[in-house]
Amino acid sequence: MNYALVITFIFMMAYADACRTQTPDEREGHERNPLEFNIANIQRGKQFFTIHCVSCHGLDGRGDTEMREFLKTPPADLVDDQWTYGDGDDAIFDVIKEGRTLRDMPAFTEKLNDERIWQVISYTRYLGGERP
Repeated sequence: MNYALVITFIFMMAYADACRTQTPDEREGHERNPLEFNIANIQRGKQFFTIHCVSCHGLDGRGDTEMREFLKTPPADLVDDQWTYGDGDDAIFDVIKEGRTLRDMPAFTEKLNDERIWQVISYTRYLGGERP
């Protein structure tokens, strides 16, 4: 019996299983949203998104609002898979909290506490097609 082949096979199976149980954020070393991805957090995130984000990103999160005419850079499309500053939850959290002056994204550190930012992230994930 070829023990090297057997050991290699066992290692590959264990690695494949570990990859299936980790989220993409965990595999890439990103911090995942600490709030449970559930309807309550998504709905709460939608409330804050509606108050603070819709004017630029639109109801559907696509960023195709009239604000395109007034800003140096167009509002980001939040439902596509092209995130300028990274698509891990921690990167999205940082953009919302700290803003990006070069891209006309205001900081929300004074308007939203951390829990509310995480709820907005849950809602943007929902807009992008993720479901609880």
